[in-house]
Amino acid sequence: ASRLYFIASHSAKPLKNYCFISTQIEPAKSKIQSILADYRRDNYAQTTSSRFKKELVGAVSKDGSGMTTLDEVERLFRNIGASHRISRQEIESVMCPVRPDSKIPLEQIFQLL
Repeated sequence: ASRLYFIASHSAKPLKNYCFISTQIEPAKSKIQSILADYRRDNYAQTTSSRFKKELVGAVSKDGSGMTTLDEVERLFRNIGASHRISRQEIESVMCPVRPDSKIPLEQIFQLL
């Protein structure tokens, strides 16, 4: 996977908050969707989709800000027992933090559900 670079005159420096540019995005997105669908099927089969989304968001964003970080998303996969199914690099390719504070809008997670 390549890193996104900021090119200024004759030097290329990696951005502080980088995104991966690769063909991994769609496969990683499908993998995340599959992991979450499996978890929902196994643990939330009797609940509505909206309730599952609410529970998932609560688990990812502890402060209620509507934002999350890559570490929190990675922790979510570890907590649901799926860390062996997805790498941090795959999570990064889908949840690319482009904000200066490295926060990711929870809307990105909703789009995967």
